[in-house]
Amino acid sequence: MAVRQARERLDDDGWESDIPGVTWLPVICQNPVALSLTWPTKKKTSTLVFFGMAVCVAALLGLLAWQFIRTSPLPPVPSITKVSLYENKNYKISMEYPQNWEEKLINDPFTGNLVQLIAPKENSSDTFQEYIQLSVDPLESPNVSLDEYTDRAVKQIGKEFPDKISSLNKTTLASREAKKVVYTKKDREKSYKITKIWTLKNNIAYI
Repeated sequence: MAVRQARERLDDDGWESDIPGVTWLPVICQNPVALSLTWPTKKKTSTLVFFGMAVCVAALLGLLAWQFIRTSPLPPVPSITKVSLYENKNYKISMEYPQNWEEKLINDPFTGNLVQLIAPKENSSDTFQEYIQLSVDPLESPNVSLDEYTDRAVKQIGKEFPDKISSLNKTTLASREAKKVVYTKKDREKSYKITKIWTLKNNIAYI
């Protein structure tokens, strides 16, 4: 009986897998008066050990990442372009533009052209400077809609530049519904792309 119990205890504690045949070794009979034998148990790896190792690795990686961020140079912050302000109190118009652009006042009552905002040359060989031109066109009738005005304007552009209109789309200007037309103007051997945007307010077309 004692032999069988000993073999079962050895097998339960996993000694058979570590030392094959150990359960078949002879068992020494023990004096009943002597203290009972103590059976050593196999040590099991604690999950706390693995958890502690994971925490240490994470802390080490965090420290290395912080060192890299601290020693790496920060990317340059893009400079903010300084702006100037154009204002026309008669028509209650205001517009910001880059400070290095040129403001050329026109205020022509016949054409309605108010101002040109001219971009600087890109280099010494630049022969054309892009510009933004603000114009006004008082309406003949207070009931003219944006679509009606657009039809007339596009027809006029078509007379001057036939087959040169590339697109006509809806857009917004000063948070108002507007129209945008893109066409090409040819001057001698060079061609220029022109974009016009207009909206209507208080019987005036702002272009």
